[in-house]
Amino acid sequence: MTRFHGKTTIPEHIWTKPDQLIQTDASLSGIGGIFYNSCITEYFHCDIHTSWSGHHISVYELLAVLISFKVWGKKLQNKRIVLQCDNSSSVSLLNTGRCRDKIMLSIVRNIWLICAEYNIQIKAIHIQGINNRAADILSRWTSLENPYAKLSTALDASI
Repeated sequence: MTRFHGKTTIPEHIWTKPDQLIQTDASLSGIGGIFYNSCITEYFHCDIHTSWSGHHISVYELLAVLISFKVWGKKLQNKRIVLQCDNSSSVSLLNTGRCRDKIMLSIVRNIWLICAEYNIQIKAIHIQGINNRAADILSRWTSLENPYAKLSTALDASI
């Protein structure tokens, strides 16, 4: 690890109020994430490459989290982040570090490396899919008719 700066993802104390909120979601065709910053909402969406097809949905959910931290890692530096996800397996793995799937463990190690590099503390929380509507729209972006309007409506409803 040539970039490790000596900090860990183990929090120094228990915290209840996060600094930022991220929501992620995945479908079998794509992934998406939303970063609710204090002044602006940022988001991403992308299709799942065919070389990654055939994996369990939990793998795609963790990929969405990994890409979120790769995209916004610098902006999340020295912050406490609540990550909302509608996949309970991914939430459990992010919070406990325990899983038997080697691919999922590899992805979560990359997430933790980014967290260590930028001194980010994360707490994953499971939310119902109905409450993760905006991220769900992003994960299905290319298969939706008029996705901009649907995303705008979902974001307005979440405010």
